[in-house]
Amino acid sequence: MIGAQAVDVVLPALHDSLAAAEARGSLRRLAGSLPPIDRGGFEVRLAEAASQVDVQQCVKPDDREPLLAHLRTAAGGDSPLARLAARWADPADAWHERIVELWLEWDRPSDAATPSLPAVFVTLPPERQRQAGARDVVDGVLALLLGGVPGSWTDNVARCFETPEPAIVSHVGLMLSRPGAPVRVNVKRLQRDTLVPYLEALGWPGDTSDLTAELEPLWAAADRVTTCLDIGSTIGPTLGLELAVDGLDRWRGLLDVLVDRGLCAPPKRSALLAWPGHDSPPSRGASWPDRLLVESLLRPADELGVVERRLSHVKVSLAPGVAARAKGYLWFGHRWLGFEPREPVTGARPPS
Repeated sequence: MIGAQAVDVVLPALHDSLAAAEARGSLRRLAGSLPPIDRGGFEVRLAEAASQVDVQQCVKPDDREPLLAHLRTAAGGDSPLARLAARWADPADAWHERIVELWLEWDRPSDAATPSLPAVFVTLPPERQRQAGARDVVDGVLALLLGGVPGSWTDNVARCFETPEPAIVSHVGLMLSRPGAPVRVNVKRLQRDTLVPYLEALGWPGDTSDLTAELEPLWAAADRVTTCLDIGSTIGPTLGLELAVDGLDRWRGLLDVLVDRGLCAPPKRSALLAWPGHDSPPSRGASWPDRLLVESLLRPADELGVVERRLSHVKVSLAPGVAARAKGYLWFGHRWLGFEPREPVTGARPPS
């Protein structure tokens, strides 16, 4: 996973309002060409007429070797992403510990035989005291993936690390399939009262005069907010807010706010709320991934493998002169559940 089999397992839970029928074949074809990683998700647009679906993979430390082997086969071993994976997999390299995980994201799947380059997001350590080392990693990753970075870009990205307590830079990403695209910097733990001062200190060119009041309904509906910035030779004017909550009731409240603000079509709200759950073999006629069937034979008898589905977050993007947009992020991944085996019933009357 993610392979075509795994996508077959979860696709029936992805409502047609989120992924039109014609997109499903493209999703399956793309999934069959991706690294064998067992967790990922879909990125869906929440406006009524928007149908684009993107695919993500979350690569954790245990996945380093499978990722590297896949990239070496797919790209002859010498792509920038393969070199990044090789350094991350090398215990002697500082990146081995300083990169927590990688996120790979493929834009709208096409019918091309070879998928486009993914966006690459590097997850950095969550402790503020490790942010200095994280900055060194970011400089190296940018230079590796971009083949050199203008000094103005490096300086602007470095300024993003000057966050107020307790905020941190959590992810830095590059859209490799979009030449010239800025660096994406995600900042966690900014608060209502620190967001605007932080943006002003960065030199963010957007209008901050009414920003706090404008964002208050979103902030009140969320349990956690991540601020997303576009960084290049200048600080970009687009501002993204990733909103996450805990529990289905909180999800209903957040999605209600998005519907009220015209950012989410009501049928898509219902489809998002129907996504959480899990699939186990056999699952709605889909064949269970072969590797997981083999692994299940080696696990204890009281463990059951499932593909879990969860809501991750929604993202609201604000840009000058453009109506606000919202996207939903749907997560899925394999996990092992423990259960109590039932004792066989003895002495019962056989069915007639």
